Amino acid sequence: MEAKTFYELGEYEKAYQLAKKAYELEPYNRMAFTILTQSEIAKEWKNYIEESKNYFKKIEEISNKKVITKKDKIRVHKLRSIVDAILIGKKTVEIDDPLLSVRGIKKKNPIRVILDSSGTINTNSRILRTCSKIPTIIAVSKKAGNKNLERLKKFPVTVIVCGNHKVDIKKLLRILKERKIKNLLIEGGGITNWSFIEENLIDEAIVTISPYLLGGSDAPTLVDGNGFSTIAKSTKLKLKNVTKMKNEIVLHYKIK
Repeated sequence: MEAKTFYELGEYEKAYQLAKKAYELEPYNRMAFTILTQSEIAKEWKNYIEESKNYFKKIEEISNKKVITKKDKIRVHKLRSIVDAILIGKKTVEIDDPLLSVRGIKKKNPIRVILDSSGTINTNSRILRTCSKIPTIIAVSKKAGNKNLERLKKFPVTVIVCGNHKVDIKKLLRILKERKIKNLLIEGGGITNWSFIEENLIDEAIVTISPYLLGGSDAPTLVDGNGFSTIAKSTKLKLKNVTKMKNEIVLHYKIK
């Protein structure tokens, strides 16, 4: 069958069209149906790979630009401008009260995704105060309860319920993908970072080393949660790029 030959050559669009034509002529043609289905999946996967390559290329271009601004903040805003959405946990909302918008450059704001298992985000937070201007998703678990869900309904946000006692990260990502959100920038904090690392859901990591020494038993870290007990079990990183920006160093890693 000609469609099979094109499929094996990686020409999935041509294989899809030929298999579709054959299947329409003969609905009980199992080979045509199989190649039609597989070609459609392969086309989507190929497009996803191409989109990912373009996305990572943009990240690398930003990382390689040494003269962007005096501070790393502009770098963050440039990164925000090329992703579909930004994700943080409720604790980061409580501590930093961020806006999660793109500032300093004329680009669109990405969708904001907040992990809030209990649905108790502060109604006075800048996230909720600006949700009518910037698309916002609040991801909660079933433990949020009707009272908190009703409270969130007063705001123009999208509430996604996934998970029993805490937000199911994998399920959330599937839902976000259905909403055409493919490139997600995670801005922490440590517990949120760990929840993605633990499930092996990170593609790349950009770490800025700033000239400050902090410490203390309660000091926040890049990765909180349970962490890995040994180096052998930890996530393996491959250094792609190092950029020096005055008194800061930016490390760009790819997850092996």
